[in-house]
Amino acid sequence: MEALVPIPETGRTFRVAYTVRLSDTDATGRLRLDAIARYLQDAAIDDVQETGWGAPEHLWVLRSVRIDALLPSLEDSEVGIVTWGSSFSALAAGRRWSLTGDAGGSIEVDSTWIHLGPDEAVLYRKYLIDQVDWMVSDAAGLSWNGVRGGRNSGGMGRETTFKSRARSLSRKPSSGT
Repeated sequence: MEALVPIPETGRTFRVAYTVRLSDTDATGRLRLDAIARYLQDAAIDDVQETGWGAPEHLWVLRSVRIDALLPSLEDSEVGIVTWGSSFSALAAGRRWSLTGDAGGSIEVDSTWIHLGPDEAVLYRKYLIDQVDWMVSDAAGLSWNGVRGGRNSGGMGRETTFKSRARSLSRKPSSGT
């Protein structure tokens, strides 16, 4: 496995600590993955807000993430996080996190983020809204006519086209049996 970029000796880092709550742990006291993800997200948001590169003008979309739990976070009551930019390019940026629990937990995280400027961020948000509407409609077995919250009558057994601003989808509705 590829070695992760270490904490820089010079340059900007962002530090924060979070109290581990009961809902952040499983029955054995281990820090849950969803709690780790929330800590990472909160630290990243706080960091970019401090720099002025945060929402709504700038939107950062997670492209990939690697989480290495070096020592399990058992019985930690506080987790300290250090995060920093680990790489930069014209379209993406790397972000590293180092998490250390007060009872010895140690987690290292590496990620790649895609930057969307103000214009792309607006389009991406609209795309996400459309996708959520389509998924909710599809999960409920309803047709969607491309208008947020709108439904069409799509008859049983005939092909219905579902339109999205990002792409057109087509499927045959289920017969309900």
